[in-house]
Amino acid sequence: MADQQGLVPGALVAGIVDGETVRVLAVRHAGESALVSYERGSGGRGSAFLTREQAAAVAPVRRAATWGASWSDFRLGLLALMLTAAPHEGRLLAVSSSNIAPLPHQVQAVYQEMLPHEPLRFLLADDPGAGKTIMTGLYLKETLALQRAGRVLIVAPGSLTEQWVEEMWTKFGLAFVELGMEHLDRGDPARPTVAPAGPLVVARVDQLARNGDLREAVLTTGFDVVVVDEAHKMSARDWGSKTFFSKRYQLGQDLAAVAEHLLLLTATPHNGKSSDFQHFMRLLEVELDPDRPVLDQAPVRRLVKEQLVHADGTPLFPPRVASTLTYTMAGAERVLYDAVTEYVADEMNKVMDDTVRRHVGFAMMVLQRRLASSPEAILRSLGRRLDLLRTQLELAQEAEEDLGRLLAATLGGGAVGERDEDEDVDDDARSDATSARTPAELQGEILVLEGLVARARHVRQEGVDRKWDALAGLLTSPDMTDERGFRRKIIVFTEHRDTLDYLEERLGEILRPGERVAVISGLTARHDRRQAQHDFTHDPACSVLLATDAAGEGVNLQVANLMVNYDIPWNPNRLEQRFGRIHRIGQERTCHLWNLVAADTREGAVFETLLDKLQVQRDALGDRVFDVLGDVLSGADLSRILTQAVRGTSGGDGLDVLSDRLDRGLAEEVQRRAASTTEFTQEDLELIQRKLAWARAFDPQASTVPEFARRALRRYGAEVYETEVGVWSVPYVPAVLAESPGVERQYRRLHLDKAGLDADEAGASQFLAPGHPLLTALTQRVLAELCEPLRDGVALEDPSSVDDYLLVTTVEHGFPKTWRHARDGRREEAAVDAALRLHPSRGRNEAWASELAAACEAALQAASAQTVMVVAVRGTADRAFEVRRRKAAAKVLKRVPVTGTVVEGRPGDPFDLAVEVGPDVRFWTFRPEDWADGALTDPVLTAQPAAAHHARILPEED
Repeated sequence: MADQQGLVPGALVAGIVDGETVRVLAVRHAGESALVSYERGSGGRGSAFLTREQAAAVAPVRRAATWGASWSDFRLGLLALMLTAAPHEGRLLAVSSSNIAPLPHQVQAVYQEMLPHEPLRFLLADDPGAGKTIMTGLYLKETLALQRAGRVLIVAPGSLTEQWVEEMWTKFGLAFVELGMEHLDRGDPARPTVAPAGPLVVARVDQLARNGDLREAVLTTGFDVVVVDEAHKMSARDWGSKTFFSKRYQLGQDLAAVAEHLLLLTATPHNGKSSDFQHFMRLLEVELDPDRPVLDQAPVRRLVKEQLVHADGTPLFPPRVASTLTYTMAGAERVLYDAVTEYVADEMNKVMDDTVRRHVGFAMMVLQRRLASSPEAILRSLGRRLDLLRTQLELAQEAEEDLGRLLAATLGGGAVGERDEDEDVDDDARSDATSARTPAELQGEILVLEGLVARARHVRQEGVDRKWDALAGLLTSPDMTDERGFRRKIIVFTEHRDTLDYLEERLGEILRPGERVAVISGLTARHDRRQAQHDFTHDPACSVLLATDAAGEGVNLQVANLMVNYDIPWNPNRLEQRFGRIHRIGQERTCHLWNLVAADTREGAVFETLLDKLQVQRDALGDRVFDVLGDVLSGADLSRILTQAVRGTSGGDGLDVLSDRLDRGLAEEVQRRAASTTEFTQEDLELIQRKLAWARAFDPQASTVPEFARRALRRYGAEVYETEVGVWSVPYVPAVLAESPGVERQYRRLHLDKAGLDADEAGASQFLAPGHPLLTALTQRVLAELCEPLRDGVALEDPSSVDDYLLVTTVEHGFPKTWRHARDGRREEAAVDAALRLHPSRGRNEAWASELAAACEAALQAASAQTVMVVAVRGTADRAFEVRRRKAAAKVLKRVPVTGTVVEGRPGDPFDLAVEVGPDVRFWTFRPEDWADGALTDPVLTAQPAAAHHARILPEED
């Protein structure tokens, strides 16, 4: 909605209440309309919902300046205006008020690609490890500070919700709460909400997808921003002529329908099927044309690791090396492999209808994958299948039912292979799927399984396992010990919990005294998962992390640079997801990955071909082959080739297809990806480096926020105690503030310095910075209450100006801007807080100020509708000072390189000239004390103009 005259906090207006002048307290825009809160002359308050036409009829009531405002009140109001304007002035406010050192690509994503979208519908798809959490936090903090949003919902896999809460707090001071059933408010049965959780909420994706009550409450609560982590989990798939929408996808549709801003995060948005990707993009209300590049038609940002750099331009990620560690089976395990593979192939090759074939095929391939994983995994899986089929046979015999109909009933349910987010691939939910349709057929299969179980038990008891021997050889090699004598930290990924348990047991055979193993699987409780991650990261004696793919998403493990795929995933995207756990921001060493492959098995031949071809292409194309493998070879493609190999139906055709796909496809996809990846040039880097320099120089957090907050809180009767340096306790927040959205009745620990956030756990304290509900409520309240003193104005003196002038602050496009008006009608933009660097007038007769205002009457009249502050300034400098200042500026300009850019400071800025050269910014200021015998001293300010700015503020004068 375009700004309407008078509709700004603090304005006195007519046209809202018939026959009365009211003061505007707050304005909340909703499309073309606005919800306006106001205060009447009697002190009563109310609100009105105005259409665009009604808002246009609102008229400001102008008062002439009297120059009699209290300097104390005026200064407080001016600080509130400064904080209100700060998010709109390109200061990268979230950067300066967050406990991070953002990287160039992160700043580019937030400030050049996300924030300009209003409302936001955006897919952030940078490579794994690029810091999407950091980018999200920066975006949220800026959006909250801009007051574009008040409520935020982050939807994430259950294994990551606690991490989101922690990182939003420790890095950004945003106090999110994890959603639970205890937050469900059914006070109004027709409109349940989760309002008790507060304005910042993190929720588990599957909890919302499956719990209808909680989902409905979330949808009716009214979250302004919704962020979905690992958004590829919201999937829809075409199967023949039908489309299957997962519950997660349906949740995504519902959230997209109610949220003003929607941000999707995933490093793997494309699973190789264009139809699936088109469904995914519809969550962003985008219909893709397959003949056009995605970046030309959708709000997508995609950078690969090889593009990312540090602030100094050096590569962000080290090299990564993948090696194949082959082994051959021996004796009894070879016999077991052949027998189980024959059983799997026979079952899959039997004649059956499509529905049965799909379910039996899925059960058989799970069995085959567990066969290749470990003796323990195949023994447990065969045993479970045997027990289930025996139970099915007994049930049919007892009930004298038709076995075919009974078995068919077990095949109902959702799409094959769809699992919970934290569930590992070893799910045996369909282990009873069988092609048998008569008791005799089922009895025959049971007999085969009994023989297989006996063979598997023999292999397990004998301890014959060449795959384990290969891993043990790697872990005990001399290269695995560092210079301190500790084993180098390494992560071992498996597909199956049974194998994970088996490896944990066998590692006891080779670990040194005092060494420990950390374990993360889908069954690991969140507290234990966090403890395992902490132990592996911080304890030198905890050298091995065993993990299923529950640790393959969103977990930071860059303390290690070594990784083993004990089981190779059948989905190529998971290869990069796993590698991304160690190959991510903060990793400084070359990352090594070993893939264990049984060279003498059917699926081993496929994997060996895949990995060999991948290495050849990496030698030619570089590390980008890892980034594009999932696009060249989808999980469905690889699974089909592996299935054909196991069934023995493809001969060499599958390997030929695989070789051809990788030989041609990887090079083509690298080239295509380069054309469809967001550009990040050297010029982009230098621009962002300069933006960061400006942000550091104009950080309002250090002194503006504490000064304003302390004065404002005490003004309204709050109790404020400094319990330690940079930490306040506010045991009582008055109702006039606590009634604002998100404001609490007390704050036990309120940080004002981001450096101390790491010392507190998430939820134990809060960070008072722009965007915090308490600071927002204070600025709104101060501006509403002090609107009259700000318009009454003050008279100040400027020792650096020869001429008198007016400072007039107006609200334009929703935020304050200040203009300097000269007597002759000239106007130029000034810093909003320019008056803070001036001196209160020493004279008692302010007639000159009224005369100055009269001379600028035309300008004041033109700006009256949006005017919120007026200052009359008397210039007290002599002409000689102005001459010296110009000479000093000329000397600086002579030193500027040809490639440099000069930025002249606005009136009231804490610098006179800024010189940008490449990535650097240097600031210069000219004051009488900077000269000795007319010679210019070197720059007074080189990094922190804001510090000098506040050092020159005079003590309070009432």
